Formats: sequence, C-alpha cells, structure tokens
Amino acid sequence: MTIIEVTNKLKNSINELSETLAQIPDGDFFTRIDNKWSPAEQAEHLNLSVKPLVLAYAIPKFGIRLLFGKPNRPGRDYPTVLD
Repeated sequence: MTIIEVTNKLKNSINELSETLAQIPDGDFFTRIDNKWSPAEQAEHLNLSVKPLVLAYAIPKFGIRLLFGKPNRPGRDYPTVLD
C-alpha cells in the first residue's frame, strides 16, 4: 500500500467517525452505560492517542534516530509481527 492510499484510508476513516459521532444525541454523547466510557471519552482517547503519532511521522527519519537511537535489531515484516 502506498502512502497516498494509507492517507486516503485514514481520511475516510476520520470522516466516517465524525459522521457517526455527529449522529449521537448530545445527552447520549456524554453518558456512560454500565460504567463504560462514553462516546465523548472514546473520542478524547483517540485524539490523545493520535497526537504523538502525528508528531512522530512529521519528524524526518534522522530526527527519530537522534531522539531514540538506532534500532538494536533488523526491521520485521508484517507477517512476522503478527506471529
């Protein structure tokens, strides 16, 4: 998958999530059920989780190496990570 395809899929996912959240009535948006997170808390968690990733992907590769050092093992492909 190319970076353009990944970007497009992410944009589509964000749009779908925004549309889904917009359909939830205001009273339900902030309401917890069975002590589970409300839709508002879920959305906040997604936002807080993505913020560091945005920064990490914005930094050039050499900047990541300066901040975190060189990997101590070779990279792994997706099937290896799944195993």
